[in-house]
Amino acid sequence: MYKSEIANLRKIEGQVRGIQKMIQDERCCEDIITQLCSIKGALARIEKKIFENYMELCLTEAVSKKSSAERVKRIRAIVAVLDRCSGI
Repeated sequence: MYKSEIANLRKIEGQVRGIQKMIQDERCCEDIITQLCSIKGALARIEKKIFENYMELCLTEAVSKKSSAERVKRIRAIVAVLDRCSGI
């Protein structure tokens, strides 16, 4: 389901190792910060994709519930995720 996200996470993993080496080699701070920004952007794109999928599944499930208490429970779960990930 998330094959491209897994591939992107592996790339990020390599970038993190690269940053560790850059720091050990005392590379220019600007280069290190540029790489860190790249990683943050890549993580944000993965987070967005997975969150979109979660919302589709969760909202579909919430709407299909006959019980209003169950709908409210699912909506609260969505809000809790939003609170934890306020960057979305």
